[in-house]
Amino acid sequence: MRSSDVRSAMVTAIENITPDTQASHRDKFRELRQGYREKRVSTDRFFAIKLNTVPARAEAMITTDLYQAGWDLTVFYSDIPGQEVEDRICHDFERISQKLEGLPGSTTDLAHLDLVAGMVDELDGILTASFSIDTTYRLTAGV
Repeated sequence: MRSSDVRSAMVTAIENITPDTQASHRDKFRELRQGYREKRVSTDRFFAIKLNTVPARAEAMITTDLYQAGWDLTVFYSDIPGQEVEDRICHDFERISQKLEGLPGSTTDLAHLDLVAGMVDELDGILTASFSIDTTYRLTAGV
C-alpha cells in the first residue's frame, strides 16, 4: 500500500456515505480535487483531503515496513435557509468517523487510523468542519 492508496480509500469511504438529510436530490459527498478547489458550494456537501504530514517510517513500531502520514479532512457546507446546518454537520461527522475508523479492519495493509476532531468555522457564508487524520500503513509496493 502507498500513501496515495490510503487517501483513495478515505475518499471512497466518504463518497459512499448517504447523508441523513439532504438539501436537494444532488446533495451528496463530493471530493474537491487539488487544483480544482473552487469553493462554490451550493446545496451539495464538498470535502477535501489534504496531506498535512509527509509519509515517514513509523518509529514506534518494531517492523520497518510501517509508515505514517497525516491528512486534514475539511467538509464545506452552505448555510441554506430552512436547513439545520449544525445538525447536518454533527450527523455527517458521526457517519464519517464510523466509516473512516472502520477502514483498518476492511483495508489490507492499513494498520491504524486515528481521528482528531477539528473546528467548525465560517467564511463568506460557507461553513467548514474538519478532522485531522493520522494513518499508519504497511508500505508494500513501489519502493
